[in-house]
Amino acid sequence: MVDGETSHLALGATIVNTGLFYTDNHSPRNMARIEILDGVVKLAAFETNCKVVKVPTHDQDLIDRMCHRFGLSSERAYEGILPTITYFKDANWAYFCYKNYDTDFHTLRDNGLTDLVALKRACRRFVSGLEKLHRSNQSHGDVTCYHLVTSNGDGFLGGSIGPSLLDTYTRGHGGASVLVTDPFKKDMVDLAKAIEDSIHPNILPLGYPNTELGMFIYFLKHHNRLNSITPHPYVLTSMEVRDFYVTVREDFRPIARGTLNNEFRSRKSARSFPNSRLGWHPVVRDSADQTLGAFGYANYHNDDMGLVTFIRDFWVHAQKDGQVSVLEHCDDIHRLLEETFPGYSGIVYEVALLGRHGRIIF
Repeated sequence: MVDGETSHLALGATIVNTGLFYTDNHSPRNMARIEILDGVVKLAAFETNCKVVKVPTHDQDLIDRMCHRFGLSSERAYEGILPTITYFKDANWAYFCYKNYDTDFHTLRDNGLTDLVALKRACRRFVSGLEKLHRSNQSHGDVTCYHLVTSNGDGFLGGSIGPSLLDTYTRGHGGASVLVTDPFKKDMVDLAKAIEDSIHPNILPLGYPNTELGMFIYFLKHHNRLNSITPHPYVLTSMEVRDFYVTVREDFRPIARGTLNNEFRSRKSARSFPNSRLGWHPVVRDSADQTLGAFGYANYHNDDMGLVTFIRDFWVHAQKDGQVSVLEHCDDIHRLLEETFPGYSGIVYEVALLGRHGRIIF
């Protein structure tokens, strides 16, 4: 295992999948970095909360089983059941590197996941958490949302599964799908088994970017603010955002608990950049200043008007013609939503998710 402020390893390794990936809400102070030159590793620096598990290269069966377990392939690694995992190997070792979110992976943090046994144990917790939710879920309206907890209840993995989430969203990060497919809709036990068996190589169940959806659900349930649910077979996540980027002031403060959009706070320091990617997450804290989770972007979208998204203190409207505008007043937001989405109720949380075709699901 490799850990610590800076560790050098795998010089000259053959790269399967590598690059720059972050931990803890994209904080540049808390990341893992692998630098490559001419296709070989020159530096691998793993900082806080990033772990590396080493497996002997000659044990190909073990490597294959680990790749299978975590949704990796020998050609391309991407995010699997656990936090972001990337994989590469040299002549002696195969390295499985992953990040460990403090905000939602408490068990993984506490256990450290320093060996293969712990990794397998974490998978079993993941599945038992799904089964536990199946037995104890609460229904709100026509959609059942599941708050995924670990088996000992000391943390939660972000995510939600509802009976209307049937379709596969194929534009997820790294080629992985965001939602689950029809064979997994019957109940949570079937879904748990599907995850355990890794039936579909492109399934990314309850993982990034769906983690943001799960954390949002957790936030609403935690504060008894989950209502106005309409079922819809699609969920729009942050990966749908393709055409603009918004920057905010560095002194942004976390959203206060209980703040609604009729208390909308706008800042005039936003700058919009067309044709770039959205890139930051807000962080929600409770009254004790405990981080509940970093969740993603609230997207209002249909095929005619483009995209309205909430990011930190801003609502941003990206039109189909490429124009991007920052909405600074709550009345502007309500008016735009009323014009765009039939049946809009007028209740908008600071973070809300809509169906892909414009039907509000929260």
